[in-house]
Amino acid sequence: MPVRPWYPSDEQEAASARTVFIEWLRATGRMPDADAATLQAWRTSDPVSFRTAFASFAGIDPAAPARDTLRSPAPEEYLAVLDAARMAEFLDTVAAHLLDAGTRPDDRLVWAGPPALWPLAALAIGAEVTFRPPPSAPDEA
Repeated sequence: MPVRPWYPSDEQEAASARTVFIEWLRATGRMPDADAATLQAWRTSDPVSFRTAFASFAGIDPAAPARDTLRSPAPEEYLAVLDAARMAEFLDTVAAHLLDAGTRPDDRLVWAGPPALWPLAALAIGAEVTFRPPPSAPDEA
């Protein structure tokens, strides 16, 4: 008896980037029997292959400098964080945005924190990020 393919269980999951990625993995033959569980297992057991496939799906050239993958500008102090990161770490963060957090290209986010990789990864998928200085600590007098 043929195995029934996986389908998302609800409307929100059906419209998610994770489901689109799973369908893309099936359509491209990279993982013909992909489902949410096998995707997660593959992501942790073979991160290099996962990153290669994800980069192709997301339109990111893993050989390019990470700053060249941003679709919108970022403050210079944030770009220094990006330049110090390895491409593998950056791809993992972009994947976390797209596949786990559900960040979409038309989202608008506010980052009120120190320079970090997380808001830059959102820029790589096309989200708009407003950078605000971190809140200052109250004076201790």
